[in-house]
Amino acid sequence: MTKDLSGGTPVGREFPHSIRFQLALLLALLFAVFAGASFYALDSAHKRQQEQALVADTANLQLAVSLMRQQAFNYLSTPARDYPTYYRDVKLYYQDLLAHTSTLDDHLGDDGAASANPHAPLIVHHRSGAEAARSWSRFRDGLSGALGEDPEKPRLEWAAEYIIEHGDGLESAMRALHRGIEEVAMNGMAAHERMIRISALTALLIMAVAVWWLHSRILRPLKDTSEGFSDVAQGNFGHRLPVPGRNEIGLMAESFNSLSARLQALFVLIDRMQQADDPERMLTAIWPELRALVPLDWAGLVLARPDGESVSLEHAALDGRAMRPAVRRFPLRETRLAVVFREERPLRIPDLAQVATPDRLEGMEAMLLAQELRSSLMLPIRGEHGNAGALVLACRRSNAYQLAHLSLMTNLAGLISSALHKTVIMENLVISAVEGLAKLAEQRDPETGDHLTRMRLYAGIIAERLADEPDLRETITSRFIRDILRFAPMHDIGKVGIPDHILLKKGSLTDDERALMNRHTLIGGEVLRECEKQLRQVGFRVFDTAIEIAESHHERFDGQGYPRGLRGDEIPLSARIVTVADVFDALTSRRPYKPAWSVDEAVAWLREHAETHFDPRVVRALQDSLPRILPVYRRLGHA
Repeated sequence: MTKDLSGGTPVGREFPHSIRFQLALLLALLFAVFAGASFYALDSAHKRQQEQALVADTANLQLAVSLMRQQAFNYLSTPARDYPTYYRDVKLYYQDLLAHTSTLDDHLGDDGAASANPHAPLIVHHRSGAEAARSWSRFRDGLSGALGEDPEKPRLEWAAEYIIEHGDGLESAMRALHRGIEEVAMNGMAAHERMIRISALTALLIMAVAVWWLHSRILRPLKDTSEGFSDVAQGNFGHRLPVPGRNEIGLMAESFNSLSARLQALFVLIDRMQQADDPERMLTAIWPELRALVPLDWAGLVLARPDGESVSLEHAALDGRAMRPAVRRFPLRETRLAVVFREERPLRIPDLAQVATPDRLEGMEAMLLAQELRSSLMLPIRGEHGNAGALVLACRRSNAYQLAHLSLMTNLAGLISSALHKTVIMENLVISAVEGLAKLAEQRDPETGDHLTRMRLYAGIIAERLADEPDLRETITSRFIRDILRFAPMHDIGKVGIPDHILLKKGSLTDDERALMNRHTLIGGEVLRECEKQLRQVGFRVFDTAIEIAESHHERFDGQGYPRGLRGDEIPLSARIVTVADVFDALTSRRPYKPAWSVDEAVAWLREHAETHFDPRVVRALQDSLPRILPVYRRLGHA
C-alpha cells in the first residue's frame, strides 16, 4: 500500500476523501448533465440550422421578387424600339428574369408543390408557404403567357407590364412567408435558450452541492488557484500561486508557477524579438528572457560567408552586454558548427574542451573555450534556401545544457529564425534584387566575366585586413565588412542608364560621350537612394554603404576623380577599398584590348599610383592580403 504525497496515512484509506476521488465524482455528475444537454443541443442545433436556412431562403425569395419588379420598371422606362436594342435586352433583362424565376421555382416548385431544393418541402408545408407556392404558381402561369411561346423572341414589354400589374400580390405573399418562417425560427431559438438555461442551472446546482461537500479539502486552495488562473488569463504571466502542501493541488500550484514564469519569459522574448530592427540590439534586448529559459553567459549571431567555407561572427553579447568580437571569421570545415549548417538542426555541446582540440584552434569552439566558456548550444537560422546562419549560446559551466533545453530551443528555433529573417534575411532579399540589376548592368559589357564575384571577395579580404588597424577597429565592424561583400558588386549599377552605343563603343569616347559615361556614378547613387527611401518607410536602412560605393568609386585620392572631386579621407573608406579591388581585378584579367597582367605587375602598378589614384593604406592592405587573395585568383580563373 502506497503512502500519500505528504507522507501521512496510506492513500488507500484516504481514497474516498482524496481530491482525485472527489473530482471524479464531480466530473461524473457533470458528465451526466452535460451529456444530456449535449444530446439536446445537437438535435436543437440541427433544427435551428434548418430554420436559419429557411429564413435565408425566404429572404432570397423576397429579394428575387423585389428585383424582378424593379427591373420591370427600369425596362419599361426605356423599352426597346429597334431590333438591336431588343436583342440586347434579351441577353440582359430576359436572362435576369429567367434567373429570378429559377430561384422561385427552386424554392416553391414550378407547379407549386415539387422542387429539387431540399428546403422546398419545409417551405411549402408551412401555412404561409402553401399560400406563397399557390401565388407563385398563378403568377408564373400569367408571366409565361405574357412572354409568349417562343423562348427565342420573348415579349419582354408584355412581361414587364404583367410583373408591375400583378407583382404586388406575389410580393405580399413572400413577405408573409418570410415573417412566418422567421417566427418559427425565433420560437425555436427561445426554446433552445430555455433548455440551455435549465441545463446550466442544473450543472450549477450540482457544482454547488459538490463544492459544499468538498469545502474543507478543495474550496480554499482552489480559490487561490482560480484567482491565479484568472490573473494569467488577463495577461499577468508573472503571477505566482501559494503552495498549500504536497498534495495534488500543491503539485499543480508548483507546475503552474513554473509554467507562468516560462510563459512570461516567452511572451516578453517574442515581443522584444519582433520589435528589434537590428540583430545586435536584439541580442541584448532578449538576454534576460533567454536566460530565464536556458543557462546563458554568452550569445553570438553567426552568418554564412559568400565563399561557403567559413562564417562570420556578426554580433556577440557577454553577460547581457554587447561586445566586439576579437575574431570575426571562422572556418566551417570539420567543426561542430558545420554540422548545424549541414543538417539544419540544433546541436548541444556539453563540454567544449573535448571539441576544441589543439589542431583546430581557429574554430569557433576554440574561441568560446578561450573565453572560459565550457558548454554551448547552437541553433540554425533558416533562410529562403537552406541555412543562413546560427545563434550560438554558451555557458561557463560544463554540461549546462540538458536535453530539455535542447528541446525547448528546438521549438524556439523557428521563431528566432523568423525574427532574424525580418532583420537580416529580408535585407538580403532586397539586396539580391538590386544586385541582380547590378549584374544586368555588368553583363551588358561581355568582357567582364566573373569580375563581380572576384572583386567582391577581394574587397572583403582587404576590409578584413584593414580591420586589424587600431584606428580603424571602430569603423570597420562586422556589418561594414558584410556591406562591402554585399555592395561591392553594385559599384557600376548606374551603367543601366548609359546607352549601349556609348557603353559598348570600341573606340575612344568623345568629350560629350565621356561626360555622359561619367554620370553612371550619379545614376547609381540615385537608383540606390530611391531604394533606400522606400525601405526606410518600413523601418530598414540598408543601402548607405552601397550609395557611397556607387557614387565615389571613381574618385581619386589626389582629388582629380569624379563626380565630386573628393580628396583623401573625404572619399568614403568603402569606396576606396572597392576602387583598389576593382582595378586589381581589371589589371589581372584578360580583355580584348590587353592581356592579363601578373599579380606582381598589378600590385606594382597600384603602388606606383598610390597617393594619386589610390589610398596607399588600402594598397598596402591588398599587398598584405595576397596569401588570401591568390587562392581566389586561382580558383575563379583568369584566362
